[in-house]
Amino acid sequence: MATGKAPISGSIAIVLGVLAVTLLVLAIFDGVSWSTVVGAFLNLALFVMVWRGAKEQDREYRERMERLEERLKGD
Repeated sequence: MATGKAPISGSIAIVLGVLAVTLLVLAIFDGVSWSTVVGAFLNLALFVMVWRGAKEQDREYRERMERLEERLKGD
């Protein structure tokens, strides 16, 4: 049965977030170039967008499943 979660989108968001934090830490402590820091911030922005999209998709999926369950119970 369906679980009502969006595991793929959530996983992508988590991976992007971890990558962004790792790049920021490397840039700060190893003195990496400014382009690496910009890349990390862009990666963090992608993380936020994917995460918000995953939450929205999850909410919509749960609503559809609830409507389907109500329809099936009514039949």
